[in-house]
Amino acid sequence: MVQYNDRIAGRFLQATLGWGLLALLIGLYAALELQFWPANARQAVLSFGRLRPIHADLMIFAFAANALFAGMYHAVQRLCQVRIWSDRLALVHFWSWQTLQLASLITLAMGISQGRPLAEMEWPLDVALALIWGLLTFNVFMTLKQRRTQFLYVSLWFFIAGLVGFALFHVVNALAWPAGAWKSYPMFVGLADAVIQVWYEQNIKSFLLTIPFLGLMYYFVPKTSKKPLHSYRLAVLQFWALIFFSVWIGPSRFLYTSLPEWMQSLGLIFSLMLVAPSLGAVINGLLTIGTEDRKIFRNPAVLFFSLALVSYGLFVIMEAMVAFKSIHLRLQYTDWMSAQSHLASIGWIGSFIFGMAYVLVPKLWQQPLYSRCLGRWHFWISFVSLGLLFFSLATAGLIQGFHWFSVEENGLLVHPQFLSTLLHLESYHTVRMISGLLYLLGALVAVYNFYKTARGGQLQDSTRALEEHPMPPPNSRWERWERKVGPITFGILGLVLLGSLAQLLPLPNQQTDLKPYSPLVQQGRDIYVREGCVSCHTQTVRMALKEELRYGHASQGWEFQQDRPALWGQRRHGPDLHRIGNKFPHLWHYQHLIDPQATTPGSLMPPYPWLAKRKVDLTVLPERQNALQKVGAVYGPGDPIELYQAEAKKIQESLAQAQIEVDAEAEIIALIAYLQKLGTEGK
Repeated sequence: MVQYNDRIAGRFLQATLGWGLLALLIGLYAALELQFWPANARQAVLSFGRLRPIHADLMIFAFAANALFAGMYHAVQRLCQVRIWSDRLALVHFWSWQTLQLASLITLAMGISQGRPLAEMEWPLDVALALIWGLLTFNVFMTLKQRRTQFLYVSLWFFIAGLVGFALFHVVNALAWPAGAWKSYPMFVGLADAVIQVWYEQNIKSFLLTIPFLGLMYYFVPKTSKKPLHSYRLAVLQFWALIFFSVWIGPSRFLYTSLPEWMQSLGLIFSLMLVAPSLGAVINGLLTIGTEDRKIFRNPAVLFFSLALVSYGLFVIMEAMVAFKSIHLRLQYTDWMSAQSHLASIGWIGSFIFGMAYVLVPKLWQQPLYSRCLGRWHFWISFVSLGLLFFSLATAGLIQGFHWFSVEENGLLVHPQFLSTLLHLESYHTVRMISGLLYLLGALVAVYNFYKTARGGQLQDSTRALEEHPMPPPNSRWERWERKVGPITFGILGLVLLGSLAQLLPLPNQQTDLKPYSPLVQQGRDIYVREGCVSCHTQTVRMALKEELRYGHASQGWEFQQDRPALWGQRRHGPDLHRIGNKFPHLWHYQHLIDPQATTPGSLMPPYPWLAKRKVDLTVLPERQNALQKVGAVYGPGDPIELYQAEAKKIQESLAQAQIEVDAEAEIIALIAYLQKLGTEGK
């Protein structure tokens, strides 16, 4: 007999549902802002630029990660047939992780952000995340060390890969020099930083949101369907292929940019190669569920697992499609990319989490599910919601891509104004908002079902007899090695390091003759990052004729060699800004920031009236300039405060001529200076 610590899994499951509802609510409000402009409410904390990273971080690190921990604590103990190594360490992990998520929510709402995709938390929270992840990893590995089983079931391989891989990617991406208690600048700069960002972003999707969740799939699907895994050998082969191929696909997100051509080609090749092992997992899971016993589909968990696997397979195919250059050029930065990300986050991860919850809640609280009928209603609400969401965003993306690259017979753009390419998408964004409301409604139905189930039971540790896991005896040295933690871990590290170093070692030289940003411009850039402008605007013009017709000549790699961090962006709710410098007078920028619809009727951009009232804290300038010098910026002589004031006064005087009275130290002056600087070096 063995007593399992089920309370820790239950706590993480409760946190999953709570954070998940909050993430969905924030995402729904952000979608409302894109559809109904007055919803921005002229408040900094409610602006889309701040809500969007909050929504993304909560979905990944609060909703998905908490669910991963719940499933991992439950499965690891049973696969090892021992109690978790340290109950106290697991409890510390739980409370410290929830504290981290709360701190992340508060700091991002305050505008404390690095502006890096899926890594917006500032350096103190980055350090805390690494330490907390280390606690989990140590606890799991110690549990593996004292296991009673003679082999490592394949799910444990996936967990090991997720633990080791995420730690490596997070630490490298988080390398930065502090410039204060809540400010830092990355060690990498320009093109090199862009490569690091996309390397991190794609591998977080693989090693946090895919590989460990596939490990949970290989545990929960056979358990729920009460059948053995369809093909254990396919799971092993698919595991190693996923580990190797996933590391290389990052550059496929930056086709037609100044990224080296060989990196773009490698990204394309490995994106296509990744399709086979990914679909192998989908086929393995679906065949394990099977269709022989149709009564099994009355179980809401089976329905959600099936939807999750189908969504994952469709997501992988879409990712491979966009890796082709001709398709990528039209669909990158459009709503098509949002369709992909929601298919992954809601279709794959969200569906799997709810399926797992329908298994765990009755088991952990030792009470039958309150209502299977409500569970099936939840499934159909989620299914309809996902279908509407995917249809609306994918169609909107296709329309956007068509409009961006439509030309007349004389070679001029049909839609030269970016805003005109958005006017035809209003109905699709309405459907998107409705689908988000439906999904939230379904989640509330599920939470009610879980609450009624848990209310009749009690969350407590469970005692079980040792389980038999059928496994053929090893008949080769390889099979003996693959049942040991050490060889598996070193094999994973070897493949990850091989792919990572091959991409990161040839990064461009960070030395440049380009002058660093002036104190005023750098402060404006920091404000730009704080307000989340990169959520809607890209800052790199791709090397394509129709792209250059709209925005100006293509961006060159050397132009970014003072950018810490690189702000190439992921989506275009607004136009690319890399060539915006000196295109409009200071007055236009001032009016556009205070009331965007005054200069651009119909604009979706939120207003920023607080920028004209808030003053820059000049005392932080020396510390920030010193930090930038530590990471490679070369400044000339001169007091940064005096240089700031002299440059700001010129913009203030220019606005005064148009009867605009604003303090020279107002934040809007710094932001205008940064916007006027963008792309001027290339000119």
